[in-house]
Amino acid sequence: MAGVPYPTDREFLAAELGFAAVTNNSMDAVSDRDFLLEFQAAASICMMHFSRLSEEMVFGLAGNLGLLNWMRPIPQVVA
Repeated sequence: MAGVPYPTDREFLAAELGFAAVTNNSMDAVSDRDFLLEFQAAASICMMHFSRLSEEMVFGLAGNLGLLNWMRPIPQVVA
């Protein structure tokens, strides 16, 4: 799929070009096809953290536990 159709000495060529080593997969060296998948994985992890945070906020503001109280009491008018 990627590479040259004739035999080459990859180790010699890598040494001549100053590379540290020969790559195992030539497709990974010349293209990047999984960037979208990696972005979606990172976004999914962020959304999971936001979901857990919002769940904790809902339970904290529910009033049954009394952990958080961000709302002022509504004054009631007695006639």
